[in-house]
Amino acid sequence: EAPHEEAIHCLLAGNGSRSRYLTRLMEDKEIWQSLVKGAFGNTEVNLVVHKPLEMSEQDPHAPTGKTGVALGLLRIKPGENTLLINHVLNKHDDQAPFSWFVGRLRRNQFKPMIQPNAPYGEWVELGPLQQGIFNLYSSRSPRAKQMKAGDAELRKQRLDFPAASKEAKLFARPIAPNEIALATAESVSEIDRNEQQVYSLN
Repeated sequence: EAPHEEAIHCLLAGNGSRSRYLTRLMEDKEIWQSLVKGAFGNTEVNLVVHKPLEMSEQDPHAPTGKTGVALGLLRIKPGENTLLINHVLNKHDDQAPFSWFVGRLRRNQFKPMIQPNAPYGEWVELGPLQQGIFNLYSSRSPRAKQMKAGDAELRKQRLDFPAASKEAKLFARPIAPNEIALATAESVSEIDRNEQQVYSLN
């Protein structure tokens, strides 16, 4: 459970660890916030990051952050059980949260209309049909908002709706971690639940 008042301390290790990659992610605030939201949902988290301790030239055998953990420098109360409460699962009725960016292209730029952790069951307008056709784009990459057409991590799927009216738009709602329901209508109030299609993003 993410504490509301106490900070969560993240200790980065040195040597051959992946700290340098994490540091780069943290420097990109938009990507980092997306990752934090994926882990903790909408809970506000006070995350304090500690950089790796440098090796002392005067005392090369002094413990660093990496060896300090192994030596028990982080004190844990003996015999105390830890209860992990996953608020993200609770929010989605014990189902894993939706995990995709879904949308369309606009001026060659990916515009996600639905994002990871979006609530299940809520209709979102993706855009108008073009002669009964809609090109659906999706991605699970945290870079999604910076993607353009042709990106290797951006998927494109042509969807045909020959029976849709000329003024119809495509609506979607998340129904599972990797699935959305699709429907065409001129407005949300006109969506016919009997004519929905289930689309798998995998």
